Amino acid sequence: METFTHQGLVVGRLPTLALPADARARWRELCGDNPFRRLEWLENWWRAYGADASEAGRRCELFTLVALREGRIVGVAPWFREYSAAAGHSIRSLGAGGVCSEYLGLMIAPGYEIAFGEALAATLSERRATDRGTQSPAPPWDFLEFKGIRSDDAAVEALLARLSAGGCSVHRRRAPPCWRLDLPDTWDDYLGQLSHSHRKQVRRIERRLFATGRAVMRRAVDEASLDRGLVILTDLHQRRWERLGQTGCFADRRFTTFLCEAARAQLDAGDLSLHWLELDGRPIAAEYHLVSGRAIYAYQSGIDPDALGYEPGRMITVALVRDAIAAGRKTYDFLRGDEPYKAHFRARPLEMTDIRLAPPTTSARLRETLWLAGDSVKSWLKAGLGRSVPDMLTGTN
Repeated sequence: METFTHQGLVVGRLPTLALPADARARWRELCGDNPFRRLEWLENWWRAYGADASEAGRRCELFTLVALREGRIVGVAPWFREYSAAAGHSIRSLGAGGVCSEYLGLMIAPGYEIAFGEALAATLSERRATDRGTQSPAPPWDFLEFKGIRSDDAAVEALLARLSAGGCSVHRRRAPPCWRLDLPDTWDDYLGQLSHSHRKQVRRIERRLFATGRAVMRRAVDEASLDRGLVILTDLHQRRWERLGQTGCFADRRFTTFLCEAARAQLDAGDLSLHWLELDGRPIAAEYHLVSGRAIYAYQSGIDPDALGYEPGRMITVALVRDAIAAGRKTYDFLRGDEPYKAHFRARPLEMTDIRLAPPTTSARLRETLWLAGDSVKSWLKAGLGRSVPDMLTGTN
């Protein structure tokens, strides 16, 4: 692959996500406790939404950059480049869009956050002389987008600061927060954190339904049970949303294909926790969770709309939080959205940010002007968050 060197870091573009075993292991190591950045998730997303892009006028190409120091990967920008007539060429994160992947950002070895951010900025913005004239080491781009980034992401901030200093305009808006529950050491300690009324409800569920054997939790542990669990999840999810007059996620063929393939890869890697709850032998709730180290992420769910009187959502959440504590997990992440039940379970919001950049080129500035004039950006302007990185750092209004 062609490379670009910046202050000791060699940045190159991956031609494929089908990496050799040692590179896959290093990628996984850099992900930390975030399964949304792992190849088991992103490879299947790319096959469903990127490599097989089917929308008229939309073209995608892999644009994942890696940085090496002395031959060892120290940073990964898991990106792709997308073309549409309206937006031109946009660089976005693998896993973006309606799939609702979280915490995508950049993957970096400790101590390289600033260096990698600056190396990416140099790769995207600097120009060099070639036998064909002066050109950039990166292909043309009109927008660089980050969705749902943690507001304290140091590497992203380093990248934005460098690109802003080079003339790129930076637009920010507050994204829906993710809700995280810090888990104590014991179930009794957790119950002690709940309100008096909620604690009574939880204990009643345990006593009347779980202790009597009427409510039983099932888990996908092999291919057969995984297939059964996915069928249950799909059915419950779709029935619930269709009852509300809306289209569920599984109505999209690409999403169904993506999640089923990702589930198989994640089960093999130990990253998947797929449960369903049976009441008197009938499935009434299902949860698709991603697990990693000391954290668990509640990604997708379904409940039986004919069993709402039993509060199936509360029942399965009670069981899964209890199991997470028993397994020694320290974080139960409900992910994005301000549904009231998350605070009821004592989760707290984590501030997230959406970011869009435009380079100082004529075509990009024109597209930026059109984008800013569109209805889709009104919420950004109302929030008053369309400030540049220097303004954000200095507090200038």
